[in-house]
Amino acid sequence: MKANSTLWTRLTERYLLVIRNEDNFAEKTSFNFTYAKLLVITTAILIVLFLASIFVSNFLVTKWLNPPTKEAQTTRRLIELSATVDSLQNAIVARDEYLLRIQKTIQGDNDFLKAGSQDTSEVSTKKTKPPVKPADLKATNPIDAEFRSEFESASKAQTAAETGSVNTDMFLFSPLRGAIISDKFNPKTNHWGVDLVSKKGEPIHSVLNGTVILASWTQDSGNIIAIQHSNQLISIYKHNSSLLKKVGDFVKAGESVAILGNSGELTSGPHLHFELWSKGNPVNPEDFIAF
Repeated sequence: MKANSTLWTRLTERYLLVIRNEDNFAEKTSFNFTYAKLLVITTAILIVLFLASIFVSNFLVTKWLNPPTKEAQTTRRLIELSATVDSLQNAIVARDEYLLRIQKTIQGDNDFLKAGSQDTSEVSTKKTKPPVKPADLKATNPIDAEFRSEFESASKAQTAAETGSVNTDMFLFSPLRGAIISDKFNPKTNHWGVDLVSKKGEPIHSVLNGTVILASWTQDSGNIIAIQHSNQLISIYKHNSSLLKKVGDFVKAGESVAILGNSGELTSGPHLHFELWSKGNPVNPEDFIAF
């Protein structure tokens, strides 16, 4: 009992730690403490260090050095990359098919276009469609009908556009002002556009804002220029006497892109053969443009 009392006395005995200046022994600061207080503080510090070491070993070191963890992370990354590659491959295939259709269109491959139209019509006949208006019967497939419907609604608002209340970029300009239609759109005869007659040397205008994707010469169509617009819409202008734009040029709606002419073999006089393609399918320009 006396020994315990002596130990407690030593632990609770108060001490004063005084810090003095070495030169003049002036007192700077002082601390009072007991061995019991030092023991409690030291124990608390050791406990904190012990818990911190456990945290570091279980979490940080495991993530950095543990092979199963690294393998799981690598596997997850490979799965993500595989999904990304698969999506890119699908996008490339779709793009290649789209570009092939554009190429065949520009080259005038009637067999290819006829086959595409037959495939589309077969698919559309299998679907139940609501009654359509007589004007909609010109559409060759549901994509054309949807596309034309969008611009028909825009045309109804054209009077409001003249007052500035509607964005005029939504409307298609006439490619040749004051022109007369000499031959209409007729898929049955593989005539995928309209022929517009006017005076030779008249400027030909872009129907919408877009980027020139083709500016070249072909034996059948002569000087030809094609413009890519938004919403997968392409406009094509054939039989020009000269081209005013080159591939990669950005053009605004109504801007001159070519000069009316009589180039190419499939022509009998100065005229513009104008085509509109929506998502790889030909559409009737008269459904969207007031010539």
